[in-house]
Amino acid sequence: MGLIEGYGDGSFRPDAGITRAEACAIVNRTLGRAPEAGHLLPRSEMNTWSDNANSNAWYYADVQEATNSHDYEWRGIRGRAHRELDG
Repeated sequence: MGLIEGYGDGSFRPDAGITRAEACAIVNRTLGRAPEAGHLLPRSEMNTWSDNANSNAWYYADVQEATNSHDYEWRGIRGRAHRELDG
């Protein structure tokens, strides 16, 4: 399903600990949230993290997407928009 992609060398490390960045990427993929650097909130409006300051890092957009509240539209199979309501 592509939720876990493994490492750059093609390996998986099932016995290794998971980083916050890796967890954010998995959660975003599970929820269908596709972070796009060009669509993130301006830095002046979003929560930022001292260990996530490099906007060129592979995990930057995933961490920002997962840790900043904003509206998003979940698209299911065939691109149809869905809204889920609690209750």
